[in-house]
Amino acid sequence: MSRSPDLAYHFATEAQWRAGLRDGLRVHGGAVRPPCAIQARPLHGAGQAHGDALAAVDPCGRLLWVRPGDRSVRRWDELGVVELGRLVRGPTPVALAINGGLLWLATLRGVERHDAHDLQRLGVTTDHVAGTDLRPIGVCRDGADGIWVLVARSSGCLTLVHLDCWGAVVGRPLRVPLAGDLTGTVAAARGGRVVVVPSRSSRVAVLVRPHPTIEVRPLPLAAGPDVRAVSLDLEDRVVLLRADDAGAVVEILTIDGDPDERHVVELPRGFGPVSGVVAGRQLALVGAGGLVVLDPSSTSASRRVSTFVTPALHSPLGRNRPGGRRGKVLGGWNRVEVDVALPRGTTMELAWAATDQESVVHEVGAVLADASLSPGDRLVALDSLLVWRTQDRVVYESAHVDDGAVAVPERLAATIDRPEPHLWVRVTVTTAVGAEPPILAGLHVSYPSRSLLDDLPAVYREDPASASQLRRLLAPFEVLLDGLDARIDALPARIDPATADDEWTTVLLGWLGMPLLEDLDPDRRRTLLRELPRLQQDRGTAGALVRALEIVTGSTVRVRDHGDEAAWWFLPRAGRPTGARLGVDTVVARARPQSFRAGTAILGESPLGVACVDPGRVIDERNGLVEIRVELPADERAATRPIVDRVLTVFAPAHCRVLIDDRPGPGSSGSRAIGVDLHLAGSPSDGPDSRLHGDEHWRLGASTELGVWSLPAPTTGVAVLDAAVLGDDPTHLT
Repeated sequence: MSRSPDLAYHFATEAQWRAGLRDGLRVHGGAVRPPCAIQARPLHGAGQAHGDALAAVDPCGRLLWVRPGDRSVRRWDELGVVELGRLVRGPTPVALAINGGLLWLATLRGVERHDAHDLQRLGVTTDHVAGTDLRPIGVCRDGADGIWVLVARSSGCLTLVHLDCWGAVVGRPLRVPLAGDLTGTVAAARGGRVVVVPSRSSRVAVLVRPHPTIEVRPLPLAAGPDVRAVSLDLEDRVVLLRADDAGAVVEILTIDGDPDERHVVELPRGFGPVSGVVAGRQLALVGAGGLVVLDPSSTSASRRVSTFVTPALHSPLGRNRPGGRRGKVLGGWNRVEVDVALPRGTTMELAWAATDQESVVHEVGAVLADASLSPGDRLVALDSLLVWRTQDRVVYESAHVDDGAVAVPERLAATIDRPEPHLWVRVTVTTAVGAEPPILAGLHVSYPSRSLLDDLPAVYREDPASASQLRRLLAPFEVLLDGLDARIDALPARIDPATADDEWTTVLLGWLGMPLLEDLDPDRRRTLLRELPRLQQDRGTAGALVRALEIVTGSTVRVRDHGDEAAWWFLPRAGRPTGARLGVDTVVARARPQSFRAGTAILGESPLGVACVDPGRVIDERNGLVEIRVELPADERAATRPIVDRVLTVFAPAHCRVLIDDRPGPGSSGSRAIGVDLHLAGSPSDGPDSRLHGDEHWRLGASTELGVWSLPAPTTGVAVLDAAVLGDDPTHLT
């Protein structure tokens, strides 16, 4: 028994996951997972003496900082702290930025520009950045070769001043439409965008995009008050640092203000309040106790609960049930399925809330759209508006396997069976201490509310409680049979070479007797699949072999079948009383093995007449030999040759020996020499000149055919053989 496929809401892409509410879940590609835990690691050699350091990231992603007191410059390398030198004397710096090969320092007297290699001061800018009522409080890169300077005025307003690589002011200062308290901070994103946090107590930042037109818009900060610093990581996400009773809180937002991660960092004892954050290869914090690096951990350092809530899902009413009772309308919800990998020590809970009241839908939508609330606050607000059916919730726990086992992704389902048109699904994953975070790869909510129970006699639906239990028992069969008719109807399209999926063409070729060809180009696989029935009819012929190899290689193929050549003529051996009858049982053939082989023999010194001539052996060897010539480019030979060998197992006759020459032809050969192993007999004084080697010749036996290649014309006269030279015995040379 099969049913028509359900409609469904899918959450499997980054945009779909971001449409819902996430608390403690990070979107990465097409999946969400709790972020990896981080732990603070002090930098040895950067203790309390560096507590007021101004830190930045150099172009190589390394942490670099300047101590304002003595203006010394230090860098953190793999081997430890390296002191690069001291800047020339000047005012105490308040902000630091590094862009390209320049080091910029903001002071009360202006913005200094230094060479990042030798620390030489190149100039000081004072226009629009310093004065009686101006004070630079932050600098950041501009996405090109200059910087942005955040300037606070005595009136309390903030302006952004753009400086090029020479320290000259570009354009007019840009006013930030927020007031500051001289504690603002600034950071730059790719594309020239700038993030400005006007003050520590601000809950709203400003995102400025200067080019191609100036655009200023608010950026909500759900991290709360006391924002100490802001930075941009390598993924162009906003990293906020604030202080609380626990020490330090690192909040990571997308450039649009969507929360991605939140970490409560346990700082070393005596570290003191934090004052700065730098995002490079890894996060680093600056505080009264010096500098610490935040190392990611693959396992959770504490028990973590992460939640995802879908936006309002709607199941329309008023449609007739396909194959059901006439006049019965569809609506409600069927089931929820989750593609998840649950490592050891993790659990997942599925719960849902449904309503038919439009007012509740609007109130919930307003809460989800309120960016000023943190994700936790929004979850609390949702709990006050929605009634989660905890009696119907489903909990999945990971199996307790041995340490080191890898969690296998699986699809877990739960029956919803709710008639209301509006639904919210909540997925809660719990990561235990020391466990790897789970991964949610997909969430699918199907509707309308229909089941195989509707096709059973009415007596099974009389008792609601029993009907609900029976529907839960039928749910696994619904998952297996869901869309079975549609998949059967789609089989003709799946086996048609013109409409089959690229991955499916490999399976179809296997059904037709071909070896595994998943490494073959998809277009060539499709062409081979389309012509394979005709090629299999001609299997064992040279035409089928040539065409199959041309498809998989995309090159011209020549096949030489020695069994199809003209008959050979064997001369009688010396001493036989009678010879063979010409044209009846006589063939002419070369001796096997050949007495002369190019590349190993020396002309003029190879003995003649010593090879054995066995007619039966020669004929067997000739009839069982197939030579294939296919020119493969050098960069494709390693990948294509294994495919050619697999195709030959199908189309080459089993009793034949196959010789393949896949070297490039003369047009692509880098040398036209005959070969350095072919020598002419002569005196040792001839040296290398005695070799048959030169750019005017092709390589003998590799890119030439017998009868085409020739030696240079001799300079001496031609010797003539006659009967007088042969003597009495015509079978031997003297």
